[in-house]
Amino acid sequence: MVKQTEANRFLLVIAVILNLVLFALLFAQTIMNGEILTWIAVIFLLVISFIIEYIWRKKNHQNMHWLGKN
Repeated sequence: MVKQTEANRFLLVIAVILNLVLFALLFAQTIMNGEILTWIAVIFLLVISFIIEYIWRKKNHQNMHWLGKN
């Protein structure tokens, strides 16, 4: 993806890290509120999103390497 779009690899990594941190904060806040069904749903959606992405990439024979490295 980096070579095709000429994107800045540093910005992509920062975006991923920022999203993970924000997701972790949301998850922590949800757990602190004690609503168990909400955080079970969050975990389920996270897991199912990775499964769908994996299936989609396998079906379309897309690159599975980190940030497009070969």
